[in-house]
Amino acid sequence: MERPAKVVTMGEYVVEKKIGKGSYAQVYRGYHQVTHVPVAVKVIDGSKLNPKLLDN
Repeated sequence: MERPAKVVTMGEYVVEKKIGKGSYAQVYRGYHQVTHVPVAVKVIDGSKLNPKLLDN
């Protein structure tokens, strides 16, 4: 029997699947829990940014 996928949420959003990555971030497909509007969620790896970029 296949295990159900773990549901990951960020605030009011459900994060489903990684759809891309760059040098300092990954992008995931997701949707708003109430409206079901699709979104892209960018997760930035702060350890790869310099302090000037973090201030922006």
